[in-house]
Amino acid sequence: MSTYTPFDVSTAGLSSTVISTCSGWQDASLLVPHEAIRVMLDAFAAGLCLDTVEKVTAFEKLWSKWIYDFIHHHHDIEEEHYMPWINKRVPSPAGLVIEHDHDTLLAEMDDISKLAAQEDKVAAGAALPGVLKAFAKRMAAHLANEETYVPQMLRDAGYTHEEEGAMIGGVMAALPPEAFATMFPLIFYAMDKAGGYGELTAAVFFQSLPPPAQAAYPAWKAAFESDFLGVLASLQAAPPLDARPAEPTAEPTAEPTAEPKAEPKAAPTAEPLEPSEPLIDGFRTPIIDTGDLRYQADPRFAPDKGELWKTPAAHDGWVNAHNAIRYEIGELKRVIDALGARALVEWEVQAVQVWWASHATHVHEHHSNEDDVFNPFLRTRVVYPAKLEVDHEALVAAMDAIAAHVAALAPGTTLGGLDPLWRRYESLMLPHLFEEEQVGLPLARAYFTPAEIEKVTATFLKNGDPVALGSFVHVLGHKAEAQRFMRENGIPSFVWHLPGKGFKSLRTLYRTKQQVHIDSLLAGAPVSARTKQAMKENAAKAAKAHDETVAAQCVLSPSKRTNVLSATR
Repeated sequence: MSTYTPFDVSTAGLSSTVISTCSGWQDASLLVPHEAIRVMLDAFAAGLCLDTVEKVTAFEKLWSKWIYDFIHHHHDIEEEHYMPWINKRVPSPAGLVIEHDHDTLLAEMDDISKLAAQEDKVAAGAALPGVLKAFAKRMAAHLANEETYVPQMLRDAGYTHEEEGAMIGGVMAALPPEAFATMFPLIFYAMDKAGGYGELTAAVFFQSLPPPAQAAYPAWKAAFESDFLGVLASLQAAPPLDARPAEPTAEPTAEPTAEPKAEPKAAPTAEPLEPSEPLIDGFRTPIIDTGDLRYQADPRFAPDKGELWKTPAAHDGWVNAHNAIRYEIGELKRVIDALGARALVEWEVQAVQVWWASHATHVHEHHSNEDDVFNPFLRTRVVYPAKLEVDHEALVAAMDAIAAHVAALAPGTTLGGLDPLWRRYESLMLPHLFEEEQVGLPLARAYFTPAEIEKVTATFLKNGDPVALGSFVHVLGHKAEAQRFMRENGIPSFVWHLPGKGFKSLRTLYRTKQQVHIDSLLAGAPVSARTKQAMKENAAKAAKAHDETVAAQCVLSPSKRTNVLSATR
């Protein structure tokens, strides 16, 4: 029987933000794959430098051989075997969102694969580090969610360690032999780095492998050290994983002592969803129960203001601000779909870059209004779920990746590389907006009067970017719909006609500064978008340049576009 040779790596303790001490095989069962995955995530979170074609090519090979399959196999085993086995005895709690997370994360992984494989390696190298940081954040949160619930489910199910081992053994026997060559070295490296998981050390785990795997392991380990650790270290913007300065430790005493064990490193992720918190899960998020006093921050203010709101939530200014963002995301998505792999000419490059700059200003301003003004205001009376702000970090990372890609566009390039970045951005943004409307909006209306909210939001109108404000008005729809919003919110009718800051002027500004770029890109030539008639003509030009499918959305009121209607899911 072979003897285990450990990796030459400093022991850093568990990286889990949930399991600080391994308290049995139930914890260790999750830590075996999760700590291995977090080795990858820590590198992504620290940042990669992919500033040459050679580095992007090296990353593509690293991703496809060592990372993608490992995570994919892990997710498949959970969904097809492990969780159904547990669910035979205990149901999954509402807060455990494995399948939904897997769908989202695997879609992100497919997008990363496409991005790394695209022909324009320079653009891919500029975009990938930000995309990977955001992916690491979401994956780390997913692992934390599982670690919050699954070990306790195993304890409640009453399974023995031997029963779990037999089940896992059957699953592993079905994997292709080549999977073990990339799987086991990473698992053992993570175990050595963590110092083992309770009684389960790397040496103990190694002895459970069949003799042929033990015999092959030294060659697997050598390949892992050169092709995974070596390549990953060469791609890192920060010092390599195991070459960073040690964390500060306690002052030395006069007597010699054992080297203190480093504190577990916190993953760059949101706190895991506690069982007592509401389910906030994209389009699955239910409307929050505002009568639940867990969300009452100050006993002087009861959640009794709902009846003072005379307009439906769907007409609220917060929803309409979200609709403007949904609309813009859908508009550039149509451009990307329509232009596909066709090479861009100079005016098209400029149109995309100018449009993106304005959209980025719009979204960053919206998030700043929420994070710096509105959410702190809500927290004076409401225990506001932290996830709704944490999502902004992942969105900013996705936008940074898009910004880098758009800045690198030049005549002769295509929008093909932007497609996966944009779809990922959309997949983050639309569910996030829905979550705010299912949770944040009802709480705001329960704890604050319309007048109190209006006093805060008035500052957004006073200080807002004019084009972003124009987007709000444009997406309200036709004139009649915009004026209905004004009546419902006590805005005098003359404000429609005010020069400069009036609703009509803002709408015209948006059409001439932002919508014009979308219409021109779809029409295939620079056009005007100042009037309703001009936009009808642009729809006809888009249909001629592409097909009726592309033009179908053009003829609809902005409030009826597909992305805007996602708010009604």
